[in-house]
Amino acid sequence: MLIITVIMTLVLNVAMSKILLSLIVDSGICDDKPEWFGVKKNQIPDVAKGESQFYSDSHKFDYMGKGKYVIRAALIIFAAALLFGIVNTAMGKGFMNIGIDFSSGTQLTVTSTEKEVTIPDVQAEMEKLGYNEFTYQSSGTYTVYATGKISLDTEELRQ
Repeated sequence: MLIITVIMTLVLNVAMSKILLSLIVDSGICDDKPEWFGVKKNQIPDVAKGESQFYSDSHKFDYMGKGKYVIRAALIIFAAALLFGIVNTAMGKGFMNIGIDFSSGTQLTVTSTEKEVTIPDVQAEMEKLGYNEFTYQSSGTYTVYATGKISLDTEELRQ
């Protein structure tokens, strides 16, 4: 579904842009306003005087000449990412240290309507159950989020 959505969005954006631009051009709003399209008045040939179309050299850019700089920058970024991965591995966090969004895991929401919930209380209860690898975040006085990279099934969550 994601691929279909991306393709349909691309097709619709291109088609709608073409339709809207042709409506604007055909309406005459753009007549005598070439600067709206990035064209300078001195770049438009006067056909009545026999001038032919010419192209300005002001928009040339040497893409191939700049390629070596782009490749060097990409290699430096790759080396830095590799170095960070090695440092994370040495610190025991795994190579990429990705969150539960990408690696799976469990996020628990501990909420109370009557009594204040604190991080130390939730952490103590989780450690009693044998779950020591969770991180905690408080949201107000009645909610604490516990996030861990271990996946708990339904039976484990009912404890």
